[in-house]
Amino acid sequence: IREQCPNALRILDMQDVHSLRIGRQQLVTEIEQRENSTNNMATQLIDEVMKFDPSTHEWAQDLPQAQKAHNTLLRELASIHRSDLVLVCSSSEMNMLKQPSWNIAPWKLISAPFFQKSLEQDMTTSYDERSDFVSIGGFKHPPNVDSVRLLRRIWPRIRSRLPDAKLHVYGAYPTNEIGSMHDEKLGFYVHGHVEDIKEALLQR
Repeated sequence: IREQCPNALRILDMQDVHSLRIGRQQLVTEIEQRENSTNNMATQLIDEVMKFDPSTHEWAQDLPQAQKAHNTLLRELASIHRSDLVLVCSSSEMNMLKQPSWNIAPWKLISAPFFQKSLEQDMTTSYDERSDFVSIGGFKHPPNVDSVRLLRRIWPRIRSRLPDAKLHVYGAYPTNEIGSMHDEKLGFYVHGHVEDIKEALLQR
């Protein structure tokens, strides 16, 4: 592109730092295999996964997914350095990309969160008039499966503090495992695919 269009602006839309996603997925697998206590597992997932850094994490063993995360990081950094501007969708990823050791010019990193106006603009009821919790995400995306697993583990603890609370889980292609988590007595509702998510949210 540079040879054919020397004046063209090269913009890289990151959307996600994929090495971060791949590494976190491997870390979740390791924690699930290592921990037997439900409460301890939830704490480990929050503490270790959210603090994971693909450039500094030391894996316990040479695993294919760990190597894939490392190789993906190198490719992503190469793409970033070849680009004129980089669109980054979250503040946490922005902070990670600004670490000095990666030598990325701060001026080329542009904050570009998902382009979606706030639902608050369309709400017919106020925050104080609404209730319940909602989780949204298609289940062909592994992190969404992991997030609902974690919610199911910690939900009894939330319910003990908020006895009338309800959690509504929306997302296409729920697995049998996710579907089996539906428990009306516990206030944990797995709805699966929904045609109009805005309408569903307006009811909560």
